[in-house]
Amino acid sequence: YIWLKCPDGLKSWDLFDLLINRVYVVGTPGQGFGEQGEGYFRLTAFGDAAKTKEAAARIVAALKTL
Repeated sequence: YIWLKCPDGLKSWDLFDLLINRVYVVGTPGQGFGEQGEGYFRLTAFGDAAKTKEAAARIVAALKTL
């Protein structure tokens, strides 16, 4: 798995909403793992390598707009 720290104090569910609605990437909000997971977001790295790289590039581009 790949764990991301949510940028700019964004809550994990807010990052989930942003990624699914603007970037079409699904992950798991850290809050789903308990209180200590808030502020983090989990992505899988078990998919196709090319698709994982594409998703990562789309995430980076979206986060630059914040």
